[in-house]
Amino acid sequence: MEIILCPYCLDPITEETVTCPACGQDTTRDAKLEWSSEKYHEAERKTCRCGASIMKRAVICPRCRQRQ
Repeated sequence: MEIILCPYCLDPITEETVTCPACGQDTTRDAKLEWSSEKYHEAERKTCRCGASIMKRAVICPRCRQRQ
């Protein structure tokens, strides 16, 4: 099964999403990512300055919305 992700915070979204509900970014500016559910669940994570566990490749934290 494919999961569609926000290109900025890597939170799951739908193909129709225009503004990511997690990070607030306009998802039409860059291509949304499609990952398999295995890749999504096995992806490396890091800890944001706010303490949230986020995807290592995320450029914006979906919890505090700060750039990484």
